Amino acid sequence: TNENEGFDYTDVAGYLKSNHPELGFSLDNDVNAVAAGLNVLQDDCDSVSFYFLPRGHNRGGAGTIFHDRVIKGYMNIAGETQYLPLAYSDDPAMLARYEEGAKEVVAKNLVALIATIGPQLLTYYCSNVPSVDELVEEMAKYIPKKYIPPVRKIENLKEFILFGEMIMCIN
Repeated sequence: TNENEGFDYTDVAGYLKSNHPELGFSLDNDVNAVAAGLNVLQDDCDSVSFYFLPRGHNRGGAGTIFHDRVIKGYMNIAGETQYLPLAYSDDPAMLARYEEGAKEVVAKNLVALIATIGPQLLTYYCSNVPSVDELVEEMAKYIPKKYIPPVRKIENLKEFILFGEMIMCIN
């Protein structure tokens, strides 16, 4: 949702389609494209969640594939983790600036994904959270470890975004 960024529910895809009816368009957000790219590369699971917390930001986003379909939700709100009523030890804007704090922010958002979606694979990108093992230990503070699926850190988003967008165009 880009309400405060000048888009205010503008139907960009509809605009492009009306001006270029001979072309097909797919307009998706980056986290959904990464999740789709990750999902198609997994042989042993049909549900993947990807959480993205950019450096210096306290608001991230999640993309989830369940049974090989992107979950977009009502009015495309699925994955807008900024609306989760999570309790943090400090202001999330401050926490996200440092490794320890970012680990708390990412862990709580991933646990929320486990509790609501239960994906078979959790993936994330956050340069302030370098250790998957430490992240899993932080997550275990909020949910029993037996419920935490495999967790992978994604280092290069570009390869998954392009591949995922191509997959979503085909589907």
